[in-house]
Amino acid sequence: DLSWHPHLKQSYRNMLVAKPLGIDPADDDGELEYHPDKRSEEIVHALIVRTEGAQTRIGLHVGAGKAPNRWDVNKFIGLARRLQTELGAWIYLTEGSFDHEVVSEFVRNADFSFVRIRNHDIKRVSAFLKAMNLVVTNDTGIMHLAAAVGTPTLSLFGPTDPLQWAPIGKKHKFILGHRQEVNSISIDRVYRVLLNMITL
Repeated sequence: DLSWHPHLKQSYRNMLVAKPLGIDPADDDGELEYHPDKRSEEIVHALIVRTEGAQTRIGLHVGAGKAPNRWDVNKFIGLARRLQTELGAWIYLTEGSFDHEVVSEFVRNADFSFVRIRNHDIKRVSAFLKAMNLVVTNDTGIMHLAAAVGTPTLSLFGPTDPLQWAPIGKKHKFILGHRQEVNSISIDRVYRVLLNMITL
């Protein structure tokens, strides 16, 4: 029975294909898992210990393949500034191959220090994500990778349905913009949800 449910998680929907074979998706929690290789984790750990120590580390992913999925880069900057000022957090900015324009805007306008993660393969990026205390991201591939390595992930949604696409698991949260407009989400709202996630 592949009956349609509009808000079913996509990962669960994909597993339903195996149900006629006697494999019950209910036996799986649907959480994705990805484990970086040990060498990548060692390299990332050494970099973090040498430069930032054990402070709170927040990953930000400001890009997305689809423009309507992108929270305004200046809001990301405002959030990062507040995280540094109020929490003393170190900011790590991940960058994909299609994110150059928005990342360049972030770099131009940011008046604080941050670590830019670019030109790394998926193993190294996943190791960086795993080393974060939390990742704030648009609805895009990095969202799934951050969740898959087990890092609490706060996802910002606009036109897409978070009930279908947001990461599965109690440690992950999402915020859906009013009338499916991602830029209706305020910095203050993201900060409050994020702060609650860090202190849980």
